[in-house]
This record gives sequence, structure tokens and C-alpha cells, in this order.
Amino acid sequence: MTIAIPRSPAHAVLCMAFAAALTAGPMISADNAAASTPAPSPPCVGSQTYPAYPQAAEPPNVALWQSKDLPAGWRPPECLRRATYDKESTTLVVALAGHMDENGGIDALLTRMGAISNLKSVRYWSVTEKQWNILFPQASALQNADAKSARADFAAADLQPGRELYFVTADNRSGAEMIERLRIRARDDNHIAMDTENVSPMKALFVTIAGPGDIQTYYDLRRGADGAWLFYSLTRIANVPSILTYAIRGDSYINRAVAMFRYLSGVPTDRDPAIAQ
Repeated sequence: MTIAIPRSPAHAVLCMAFAAALTAGPMISADNAAASTPAPSPPCVGSQTYPAYPQAAEPPNVALWQSKDLPAGWRPPECLRRATYDKESTTLVVALAGHMDENGGIDALLTRMGAISNLKSVRYWSVTEKQWNILFPQASALQNADAKSARADFAAADLQPGRELYFVTADNRSGAEMIERLRIRARDDNHIAMDTENVSPMKALFVTIAGPGDIQTYYDLRRGADGAWLFYSLTRIANVPSILTYAIRGDSYINRAVAMFRYLSGVPTDRDPAIAQ
């Protein structure tokens, strides 16, 4: 398993980091693989991803970068690019590559992606509290970008290329809600590409710590040569005060990223030992 960690937080971690930054000195990650870490490379670029896909039955490979750890002039590939998506505005990048089994095929994967209410079952290992915690105490699909427009979960048929869907989750530390947009970029029997992006700000203690569009995640699931599915996710956090990246250990975000990988893989998120203890 590869874990490259130049310190980190994200999404639910950011609110906890904000509180820690106000009350304590920096907490540095135990590992620090900086300049030697290659740039993130998702599968839409080619067959050589970074981090690399693990072998079947092996845990996922995870890598994290702060802006200073990315190569000079770094920009993501065209398949991920946004107008403001560059090294200068990037605070943190997290990438995970995994190998997953799914006998139900594409419909089972899409159904799981659309079952927003089931996010409330996702558990991650807290390295601080040494226990399994709920990641999202609240989660709901939405009819539009209004947090009050709750609806039933999305069905597989709802997740079509070109559609924009919305959902809301609550942070497990602060309870603050954040609305996100979900877009299917590609869909066929052997490949799903999807991205999410926050459309409302993330706030903690009445302070905005991530503006709209500052938290973006790309998911790529494709069927491998052995018939099993290869999973790749890349999260980019932008324009967040750098002090927050020192307030939380990198392994805190690793466990959250792995929890989402396990959830989308259809396995209990707390079944196996945590990658980061």
C-alpha cells in the first residue's frame, strides 16, 4: 500500500481543523513525502495512474499533496480542468486508487452512488478518538440547490450524462450543512466518470472556510481486464487558509477517503481495520 502524506484535511475535516487552528499549535503528520512524490495522475490521462491501482484484495493506495508539493506550474489534465483549477489556488489534493468487486454491474454501482441517504451509514476511524465515528450525520438528495428541497434518493436512471443533481450533507463535527452538485461525465457498461462540487460555502463558527466550488472530487470507475472494477478518486481543495492544513494529521483525511471508497465498493465501512491508526 502506498501512502504519501504531505499533511492534510478536507470536507468534514476542514471544520475540525478550523477549530483546532484556533485553539492549538500545528499538529504535523508523522510522514512527509513532499518533493519526491509524483503529481497526481488520474486514469483519464492514461494507463499509468498515480497513485497506482493495487492488486486485487489489497487495500487502496492513497496520496496527498499540499500546493507546495505539486510540481511548478502544475495543472490537472483536461479531463478534470476548470478555469480556476491550478497550482496557485490549490490548497490540497488527495488521490485514492483502489480495486473493487461488484457483481451487480453498472446498475448496482449507480444505485449506490444515488443513494444519498445511505451516506449516513458511512463510518470512519477517528485517529484522535480511537473509535469508529459517523462521517455524515445528515444526508439527503435535493430537487434543486435549495437545502429545503429534499427528495427521495436518486435512482440509477437519474444519473445520466449531462444532468446536474444536488444533495446536502451535514459535517460530523460542526453540524454545518453543505450543498453539493453531482454530475455524471460518462456512463456505459464498463465505465462511470462522475464529479461533485460544493455550491454552498462551508462554514465553521460563522466563518467561511471554503467558498462555492472550492471542494471538488472526481470519481472514475472502470472495468479492468479481470472483470473487476478499478476505482480512482481525486479531491481538490482550493483557496483554504494554509493554517488549516497544519491543524489536522494527514491520516485523518486518509481514513475518510478510504471510508468513501469502501462505501462505494459496497462493503461495510468499519468492517476492516483502519488504514491509519
